[in-house]
Amino acid sequence: MVRDEKVDWRTHAMGAWKGRSEAIMVDYHTAMETVRNPHADPVMLARIAYENPEFGANVAANPRAYPGLIHWLAQFGDARARAYIREGRLDTIA
Repeated sequence: MVRDEKVDWRTHAMGAWKGRSEAIMVDYHTAMETVRNPHADPVMLARIAYENPEFGANVAANPRAYPGLIHWLAQFGDARARAYIREGRLDTIA
């Protein structure tokens, strides 16, 4: 059945999180596997960068890190992530 209602992107993006009172953070092993995966979900990379700043440089090195994420890391990432971007990935920022 198709519902005739406007979908709010924030509600849609939250998906499974809707109704939960606490967020579940990405664990260390999942973060490691994800940043090493060249086919990683870009949304998951962004989540890892936000929740685990120590993975910022690894997220920036992933080929699936989109320009907006690289730009965010260049501004808000830890020192290692900012240095990595300054040294080689800054040209990918739109």
